[in-house]
Amino acid sequence: AMAKAVLEEGLHFDAVSGGEIYCLAGAGVPAEKIHFHGNNKTPREIEEFFRMGRGHIIVDNCDELTLVIETAERMASPMDIIIRVNPGVEAHTHEYIATATKDSKFGISIDREDEIRRMIEAAENCPYLSFKGFHSHIGSQILEVEAFAAEIRVMFDFVDRVQQQWGVEVEELDLGGGFAISYA
Repeated sequence: AMAKAVLEEGLHFDAVSGGEIYCLAGAGVPAEKIHFHGNNKTPREIEEFFRMGRGHIIVDNCDELTLVIETAERMASPMDIIIRVNPGVEAHTHEYIATATKDSKFGISIDREDEIRRMIEAAENCPYLSFKGFHSHIGSQILEVEAFAAEIRVMFDFVDRVQQQWGVEVEELDLGGGFAISYA
């Protein structure tokens, strides 16, 4: 019911598991309205998402991209790719929910430009994949707006460098993080 209500408002969805993909499919959400996240997607979850149609997969690392490429080629199915980049912005949140440190398990450090460039090239060399852009998420329970401003500056500079120096078009930039809620 919640997915149907969100769909009626014309919004898009984040999904982080096969269960969420299953729920969204059951609610009639088309794949193009879904961004499939998660740093530990299983081969089965990726395949289930490909079966839904062309959506967005946020790729966290080279190994995951290899799995996505293999699935796309085996299923001869198109998919849009967004690479999750860690901007290295400290959001001063609890260490257990920080997601953007350069050594985080979520995404790839922005400092690993050669690896990011190889990921883009690999995605573009697959006839079924289309590189669309980058995603970053600096954490949850963030108390100050300065962290978001820093994320925006770092990511805009990075996208500009990718477009100007690498000649790669970046259509989408997905900036994430969550404000804290005051609990009593």
